[in-house]
Amino acid sequence: MMRIVLDEQKAIVSYVLIGDVEGSVEYNGELPDDFITSFKPMLFKLQGDEIVRNPDYCEPETPMRDLTEQDKINAYQFKMNLDFKKQLEEMRHDE
Repeated sequence: MMRIVLDEQKAIVSYVLIGDVEGSVEYNGELPDDFITSFKPMLFKLQGDEIVRNPDYCEPETPMRDLTEQDKINAYQFKMNLDFKKQLEEMRHDE
């Protein structure tokens, strides 16, 4: 037995094997062989009384955000550290 949370199109948003999740429904049927190892929200759906791969599934796009000033500072410091490490290795190599 497990509990699944469905969206309006019956795509599985989340699941639990133990306990309960708000808005979940009980599911006692068979699982696809790769359900647990491949699970992603909406990759599977409840079709009738069985769980199947969702043919409408699309991998979500990761939105890009603008770099903040802190991001730029961190990148600069990271580059400086790499440059110093390279210089140190060259100095050790020349000895």
